[in-house]
Amino acid sequence: MAINFVSSPHQDLDATRKPKRCCILFVRAPVLGCVKTRLAAALNDQAVLNLYHAFVSDILQTLELIAQHIIISFTPADQKDAVTAWLGAKYEYLPQQGSDLGQRMRRALESAFAAGYSQALLIGSDIPDLPGRILQQAYEDLESADAVIGPTVDGGYYLIGFKQDTFLPQSFNNIAWSTGSVLSDTVSIFKLHQRQLSVLSRWQDIDRFEDLVMFFHRNQNTNSAPQTMALLRNVQFDQYATRYNRLHFQGQQLGG
Repeated sequence: MAINFVSSPHQDLDATRKPKRCCILFVRAPVLGCVKTRLAAALNDQAVLNLYHAFVSDILQTLELIAQHIIISFTPADQKDAVTAWLGAKYEYLPQQGSDLGQRMRRALESAFAAGYSQALLIGSDIPDLPGRILQQAYEDLESADAVIGPTVDGGYYLIGFKQDTFLPQSFNNIAWSTGSVLSDTVSIFKLHQRQLSVLSRWQDIDRFEDLVMFFHRNQNTNSAPQTMALLRNVQFDQYATRYNRLHFQGQQLGG
């Protein structure tokens, strides 16, 4: 069924509540074997699902300190009851709509602006240690820039944000998602349309096991991502990480 996201607010967003800023968090319904599938190459499905629960919990803990309003945009679109049961009724919920990631992000942002928000950030659920200072910087940069973007180390981005009057739907068109050219292709679109784009600090998202190892090492002596770090410590992840690093180093030597 076609939905016009621009001319009217999405049915799942309350247009009567209009704080200035919102943050849209993209999540997947917590179904065994259906979240963070690339991590499952090294971990069993239940371990990956437990980690995903912790990722989202940590992200929401940070968002609640910064964002005026949080919108949970979920997939599959028929899983609202499951996602609400998981995360609670205090958030607004918006099903993801579209045939690819770009369409889903564009429509989620269109829905937020149609509901009356003047600034909207959109982030993924694989950055549990993203500092609140980066989110705060994103909102501050939007006061003067047309848009903000947060690069990942693998050539993608973990955050994109706009003001209502400078939203650029074309920034989601013709992008080869899940490739190393996502960021550069997106930046090129902003340049083509002569829009001022603020680039935030680079951050590491967690897609693969080696990303999880790096996450664990960089947060061992911090207070970041407490739920995720507690889970990893509980299963003695340091032993897995040490073994992985040793094998990786040996592989580099053999390859050299």
